[in-house]
Amino acid sequence: MKNLNAIFIHSIFFATLLPLLSGCEAVQDHTLTGALWGGGTSDYYKSATNAELKLFQRGTDKEVLVEYKEERENTGATRMRAYFLLANDERIRLRKKPHYLPISLSAGMEPIPVQTNNGTKLRVQVWAQLLDNARGFTLVRDGSIQGEYTLPVYKDTAEELKRVLLTPGTVTVDAVVWGTIGGVVVGVYAAYIYAGGSFSPN
Repeated sequence: MKNLNAIFIHSIFFATLLPLLSGCEAVQDHTLTGALWGGGTSDYYKSATNAELKLFQRGTDKEVLVEYKEERENTGATRMRAYFLLANDERIRLRKKPHYLPISLSAGMEPIPVQTNNGTKLRVQVWAQLLDNARGFTLVRDGSIQGEYTLPVYKDTAEELKRVLLTPGTVTVDAVVWGTIGGVVVGVYAAYIYAGGSFSPN
């Protein structure tokens, strides 16, 4: 009888921990740690479907200011961004966040014509043509292609770092909460058994 009661107590204890042991979805639903990481470990930023690309330059300076609409992948939120093309080219190729600038910086700069991928070649000194996927452009200068450039795609490392820093605290809270629940349940049933209770149907 004692063995049967012990087995029953252990079954109840593990039942209280089931949300922590039954997989990712249960953990996400029943723990702070699951809720913290429930949105996924990655949150990428990329150009919006309609990026509203605009390019600018100042005088004979070969540096180009890029303006485009950025979209946050997890939420779909958008905002306008601006960055210098050449200064950030390597960072963008490595899928790192560019050094962004105020949108107002384009005031007083000369716009560079941007042609769709179906357009004809422009007869101007500097112009750009959108790539087929609209996620970048080819820059043409003095009749020659200067380069092909993609718009930024990068992970929100700040958000991921915040989750990592918060995780030890949420794990501690989860352990205390579920440990307390398990302890209470086991204690109640142990007291019941000690008092002479029986789980026999007879």
